[in-house]
Amino acid sequence: MKDNDDGSDIEIKYKSLSERRDQLKLDHGTVTAHLEARQKNLKKYMDECRGLGFDPDNLETEIIRLRNVIELKMSTFEAELEASEKIIKPMLDDVRRG
Repeated sequence: MKDNDDGSDIEIKYKSLSERRDQLKLDHGTVTAHLEARQKNLKKYMDECRGLGFDPDNLETEIIRLRNVIELKMSTFEAELEASEKIIKPMLDDVRRG
């Protein structure tokens, strides 16, 4: 620092640092408010998942479980369709022959 009898350099530096500190406090408050809002949203979504019967802490396992359920149900549906097609085919052939 320069030697200055009136201390104006120190005063200017102090004001600048104080402004930066005040801005940092405002920025911290903004970040904290956004963080709190996001935490509330996360809790809401996790509670919603639990309400639907899912474990939000283990979503990958839940997805695999649901995929397996869907595949099983689709296989059952396909088998039932094939059985129905076999039953209706002779009747449809008879109708087409007239």
